[in-house]
Amino acid sequence: VGKVELPSLHEDQDMIAPLAQMFLENFAKEKRKNFKSISNDAIIILQEYPWIGNIRELKNTIERVVLLHNDTILEPDHITFLPGTKPSEVESDKATAQDFSDILLPRETFFLRDFEKLIVDKAIKKFKGNKSKTASYLGISRNTLQKRLEE
Repeated sequence: VGKVELPSLHEDQDMIAPLAQMFLENFAKEKRKNFKSISNDAIIILQEYPWIGNIRELKNTIERVVLLHNDTILEPDHITFLPGTKPSEVESDKATAQDFSDILLPRETFFLRDFEKLIVDKAIKKFKGNKSKTASYLGISRNTLQKRLEE
């Protein structure tokens, strides 16, 4: 008899996407559904969820999605039943200039650098301090991100 210790999903978030994909493919095949992949936005939501029930909870979540839906891509709308996840938290895959068209600009002069800093800070929080994911999300190198954080 031996004991195998694995980190929890909350501790090792990099395991979430491949496990979820494996569960999705297996359940889709078993239930004869069309699911093939998981959107980036859904992956982010899955990675931010605490997974108290660990792998079993993730597996049950993916099975529930497959049972209730029959799409090709698992989207954030499919997992709004997770506690703490609301449809309003769902973000689109790609931002466009139109997404920012309703930003209210101050009457007085403001510095673009200050606005950039707000965006970088918000992205860092979104990825819980993970600089590689933040840099990728912002479309900049990790070094550029580091320089922006030091400014």
